[in-house]
Amino acid sequence: MSSSSARDGAGGSSRNYRSGFARNLARFPSSIVEGLSRSIARRAPRSRPGGIQVQHHQPPPQGPPLPASPPPFVPEELFFFSAFEQQYGGHHPFFYGCRLSEVLAIARREGKHVFVYLHDPGHPYTEPFCRGTLCSDVVVEFLDANFVSWGAVTGRGEGSGMAASLQPGSFPFCAVVAPVSSESITVLQRVEGPVTPSELVEMLQRTIDEQRVAFRASLADEQAAAFRASRAEEEERRRSALRLRQEQDAAYLESLRKDQVQEQFSFCSAVQCTCPVPQTRMSHLAV
Repeated sequence: MSSSSARDGAGGSSRNYRSGFARNLARFPSSIVEGLSRSIARRAPRSRPGGIQVQHHQPPPQGPPLPASPPPFVPEELFFFSAFEQQYGGHHPFFYGCRLSEVLAIARREGKHVFVYLHDPGHPYTEPFCRGTLCSDVVVEFLDANFVSWGAVTGRGEGSGMAASLQPGSFPFCAVVAPVSSESITVLQRVEGPVTPSELVEMLQRTIDEQRVAFRASLADEQAAAFRASRAEEEERRRSALRLRQEQDAAYLESLRKDQVQEQFSFCSAVQCTCPVPQTRMSHLAV
């Protein structure tokens, strides 16, 4: 068998394997998909570093766009992940195949920022950026170690909404965001246009350094606010209990005073005492 035939056969087997794997992957819950995807990302063969140098003044040739629509067996949440691997291979940052709200929740639990990549298949810089920068060893390792990564295709699903919200000035477009709540984010850094692997890592590292203290302080503020609220509730319960006890004591003392006045009046009546009984006391007796 010729070497070209062997390569064709190997390529066909690889494509059939990936296709069958994607069908099975789509049937698993998202938690299992995360584990499988991470395992695949770790075992993927590493290429040598050295990204493609992109000239800003001369657009490179446009690469083939991503498929217009996902295969029927791929959920919308997994479309970007599946299509990206189909075009650029399995060596890339781990992109969570779920909704952004779920990614924000994961980031909050892990105490990390979210790396957002908006993919424009038709832009001339997309192809070299993905192959030379986003899939480079240094970027893959840095993102997987320090961020929760999420990607989407502009013009599709949540990618369309994020593009409308973030308003990218140019592509490729990346952003570092921090979760404010399960449904809202704050943008910490924007990366617009082609960059080399070292430039991207440098910007991301600087963002981490600048935001680490503020991010932890924000979490500490939330914990402090919860503690203050708990203390306020406890103090209110203590005050309520004190007011109730004071009211009960006042009622008891008033009842005791009336009993004493009644006893004095009864004694004076028995011995025909001529000492006047105060009007205030008589009024209580009348009651």
